[in-house]
Amino acid sequence: MRLKSMLTTMQKDGIPEDIRAPFEQIAQRRGGEAEMEFVDKMDELLTEEQRLSIWERNGGCRLGRRNQEALAFRTEHADKTIEEKVEQLKSTRFMSNITRNEDGTFTAGNGCHLCVLKHRKPPYTASSTVFGCSAGGALHNYKIALGAKLKLKVIDSFLLDPDATEPYSFTFEIVE
Repeated sequence: MRLKSMLTTMQKDGIPEDIRAPFEQIAQRRGGEAEMEFVDKMDELLTEEQRLSIWERNGGCRLGRRNQEALAFRTEHADKTIEEKVEQLKSTRFMSNITRNEDGTFTAGNGCHLCVLKHRKPPYTASSTVFGCSAGGALHNYKIALGAKLKLKVIDSFLLDPDATEPYSFTFEIVE
């Protein structure tokens, strides 16, 4: 997680200094424990809308194989409709877990691994906020692949079992 970048986003979003202060102290430290403390503090002090907005701009997995796949996909399928692109994404390696919902939103899951959870002991106790890093990164790549402006609507998390095999997902929508 990019904690200092998240602090900058909070400032840009107009979150008052007295609310940002505890985050600034946490962001001075490094490592998974600091990241989990930061996430817990997000749950404590920020609204859901603020958390989603921060993750949209600071999620992980913005480079590497997922990003390369999204860029290649966009080029190859530039002439297709959103519905056709969603169907074609299902045959990709890293972005295949996507569904178009009846209300026009999209649900996708397992955007990237959640190494930060290794700092919690099974059974994992974490709010959906911890999945924001993955959701924000995947949202970035789906924006590229679909060629559409997207907004993170909700992070749906399921209680992880001790082996972390249960899925998590997030829902996003097209913004006009």
